[in-house]
This record gives sequence, structure tokens and C-alpha cells, in this order.
Amino acid sequence: IGILEGEIVSSGATDIQALCDMISRIPDIEDKEILTLFVGCDVTDAERAEVTEAIEEKFDNLSVEVFIGGQAIYRYLIAAE
Repeated sequence: IGILEGEIVSSGATDIQALCDMISRIPDIEDKEILTLFVGCDVTDAERAEVTEAIEEKFDNLSVEVFIGGQAIYRYLIAAE
């Protein structure tokens, strides 16, 4: 699922589907330049690379910065600026 400002706004069969749907719902996403992705402790390197590539392909206006956040509850946390 994707949660934006405390509301569930997306769900998907895969992390990529849920994340991309949620990102598309961020207000003024087309005006954002940087998306910071904090990766949780149970995400593999391959999953991280796949998600990053999918976001960069779908949102070509965004530069994706990835950090190993290590959070246990959420697989991914994002910030857009």
C-alpha cells in the first residue's frame, strides 16, 4: 500500500505498482526535481535497483536519491522536493 499524508492512496500487486501510483498522487509531482527513497531493512539490493529504475523511467523529471534507511516497518519511505 501507499500512504500519503496519513491516507492510504494506492495499493498494488508489487512494490513498484504501489509506489508509482502513490508518487503520481503527490501534489505538483511534475514540478518536483528530487525524490529521496529511504530503503527498509528487508529490501534486497536487486529490489532496490528495480524500484529505483522503475521510478526513474516513469517520472523522468525526478532525480532519485537512494539511502539505506534500515527502517523495520515500512519497506520504502519517500520525500519529494
